Amino acid sequence: MKKYKLENSGSLLITKAAIAGTDGIKILNLLVDTGSSFTIIPFEALESCGCSPVESNKHIRIVTGS
Repeated sequence: MKKYKLENSGSLLITKAAIAGTDGIKILNLLVDTGSSFTIIPFEALESCGCSPVESNKHIRIVTGS
């Protein structure tokens, strides 16, 4: 497993993450939120590597504070 370093962007911490699916690997930039319980990945990023959220048999509804 590849390890990615944390990067400062002003007062924010950013890291890279790799998601893998049947069509390959996609590298994303993610905001590090130490108080978060979940990571939300854009639908388009999942589809680009062959992961289909529509075809998944597990869905979780999340309510954000925004």
